[in-house]
Amino acid sequence: MRFRFTRRPGRGYKVHSLADVLVPSVWKQNYQNGEFFRDKIVLIGPTADIFQDTHRTPFPAKEIERVNYPSEMLGPEVHLNIIGAVLAPHIPA
Repeated sequence: MRFRFTRRPGRGYKVHSLADVLVPSVWKQNYQNGEFFRDKIVLIGPTADIFQDTHRTPFPAKEIERVNYPSEMLGPEVHLNIIGAVLAPHIPA
C-alpha cells in the first residue's frame, strides 16, 4: 500500500542502541530511568548491515547524506514513517 513518507532516510528518527538501554548506568544517565521515552512511540528492530533490512525509497540518492544506503531506508524507519503518516495526515500531497 502506498503512503507518504514523513522523513527522509536517515533523518528525523533517532536510533538508540539496545545495548545502551540494557546497561543500568547508561539507562539511568542517558534515559533518566525511562523518563526519556515517556509519551513517545518506540520501535525495536535491527539496524545492523548483517540483517539486510533495508528498503528502497522514492528519494533521489544525491539528496541523501548516508554513505552505505543512499536511497534506502532501514526497516524500523519504514515502520516509523508509516506511523508518522497516520498520525500526521495534515501533510500536503
